[in-house]
Amino acid sequence: MCIRDRLYKLADLVEANQEELAALESLDNGKPYRDSLAADLAALLAPTLAGMPTPIAIVLSSKVLSKSLGLRAPAADKDGSFELYAYYHLGLPSFALDFWTLPEAREEKAAPGLAPGELEKMTGEEFIALGEEKIAAFLKTSGAPPEFTAAQAIEAIKTGRTSTKEMAAMMMRTPPPSSAEGADPRDKARLAWSDKEPAGRAFVDWKPFKHPVLGDIEIGGAVPYADTTPPPAMIEPLLREQVPWVFELASRMARIRLGPVTIRPLGGGLHEIEAWIENAGYLPYPTAMGRRNNRIFPVIVTLEGRDLAFIEGRPRTAVPAVDGSGRRKIRWIVRSPKPVKIELRAAAPSAWGDVRTLELGGGK
Repeated sequence: MCIRDRLYKLADLVEANQEELAALESLDNGKPYRDSLAADLAALLAPTLAGMPTPIAIVLSSKVLSKSLGLRAPAADKDGSFELYAYYHLGLPSFALDFWTLPEAREEKAAPGLAPGELEKMTGEEFIALGEEKIAAFLKTSGAPPEFTAAQAIEAIKTGRTSTKEMAAMMMRTPPPSSAEGADPRDKARLAWSDKEPAGRAFVDWKPFKHPVLGDIEIGGAVPYADTTPPPAMIEPLLREQVPWVFELASRMARIRLGPVTIRPLGGGLHEIEAWIENAGYLPYPTAMGRRNNRIFPVIVTLEGRDLAFIEGRPRTAVPAVDGSGRRKIRWIVRSPKPVKIELRAAAPSAWGDVRTLELGGGK
């Protein structure tokens, strides 16, 4: 099981117990229950996410939050998606949010049928005793090719060409149909939404039309962008629920700044300068993938001043990485024959940066 699957399994456990966890959070800090359920629940996983690649942490938190708000959980990242490209190729923190999606169509659950796991434990005689009708239903729900009929399955078992265990293994490897009726879930959701919400029509009935060039045709079908654009009345509530979460994610980004700076005169115009470069954000700079692919510029610390001579250290120092809520120290020994103002700058293109003006006493 890969790390993403393990994290999603953890998220599933949190989702299954979200009400109890939110109640405990409210009892602990006095926050309203809704705030604990909608916002703080994702934060409960922060220790688990420490050290994980940024997109995995964000996807997991988004999954928990979406569930607590009653939204559909985000789909797994697809190979070639922009957010994965931004992370793995550029090393940037990436986040994708489905602002709104069509609600899943609710279906009447059919009576439970035979599962491949049950077939594996059956004898050939028990399988044949099910009869063609039940075996045909099993083959259909398992995604077996239409050419493989119940009669053929029974004959294969009778003649010993296959066993129930081998047949179960084959069915487990066969992708199931997109739905019990073979329809794509997105199309079913579009039709169900269109029937339920007159103001959010997602499908137009097909009608005959006389085209000046093509002749007799039919026009209709799915309305463009209907499956990603909510009805106007839903936009404001969606913004109230989702935009604060986006801001919360943004607040966790790496933020490079200058921490304490000390200047100690050594005599003869020499000064020792020590500066702390801090990351005030929760996420590291750069991301784990950014450290690996070297696509993110390091923090560049510069120290500039007129007639400033460097005895130890350099005018331009690269700091490759600063952990989330961490800091790194840089030290210089410089000489200045007279009092001078110097500029200390920490530059990080994707993590803000900072600048400070300092004064040296000169050659006393």
